[in-house]
Amino acid sequence: MMNNETKLDITLTVLEVKYESLKPYIYNYWLFISSEKPNLCAAITAPPLGFPMLQFVFGNCESYYQIRNKNTTSIITGIYSKHATLTPAPKMGLVTINFKPYGFYNFFGKTPPNGTQDSIDGYDIFKKENLNSAIENISITETNDELVNCLEDFLCKNQKVNVKKNDYFDSLVDKIFAKKGLIDIDKLINEKFSIRTFQRYFSKVLGVSPKTFSRILRHKYIIQLMYTKPNISWNDLCFQGFYFDQSHFIKDFKDFTKCKPTEYDYLKTSIIYELFK
Repeated sequence: MMNNETKLDITLTVLEVKYESLKPYIYNYWLFISSEKPNLCAAITAPPLGFPMLQFVFGNCESYYQIRNKNTTSIITGIYSKHATLTPAPKMGLVTINFKPYGFYNFFGKTPPNGTQDSIDGYDIFKKENLNSAIENISITETNDELVNCLEDFLCKNQKVNVKKNDYFDSLVDKIFAKKGLIDIDKLINEKFSIRTFQRYFSKVLGVSPKTFSRILRHKYIIQLMYTKPNISWNDLCFQGFYFDQSHFIKDFKDFTKCKPTEYDYLKTSIIYELFK
């Protein structure tokens, strides 16, 4: 079941990374284009995804992003831990660069926004002229290939060189991500280093703790199942190892969504389904 938001006429195109040098940092790119029909636009409830994003908006987007009560056309979102409400306008475009959990830090040498500040203005990170030029170029691209070239040209021009990376810790993050957060952190590090060292890495590189990261990934997987397997039993979820019991599951779900699992159907949207299918 989905609510009236399924009427939203928004297309999603997933674009692959072309430059080999960018693949260690970035999963892919998303391009969203909204309809010209104003009566079909409403709010979208977007779940946490477990990775930082650099976003550009163009077209009819005057007040889509507001940071510190100021409109902006680019934001950086970290590994946020709550569902976000988005309100697309007619004839609006949105492009996202989807970094690996550690990719934003490793690429730019800056910690992504954390739970206390889920997003920051792109102009706080990049020079105004560079960002304005990128957004202008993005808005006039005619093909997806041109768009990817534009994004990757911007990225390469703004990459920070000589960022100190920890490839081993990055590989552990990949394992947590692949296991959807269902992993014992103590067993993962296997006494090769202290948990405090791992926590410091997480705080600096990902902007969240290992525990919070794992919770986000578990919740993301639950939301994915709710979209792709709507008839799944809650007991199946609780006893597959994701939660101790049903009360633990419901409490965790409400922490993220502010609603009960049985109420979430009314927040589903077709565009989020496209992300998960």
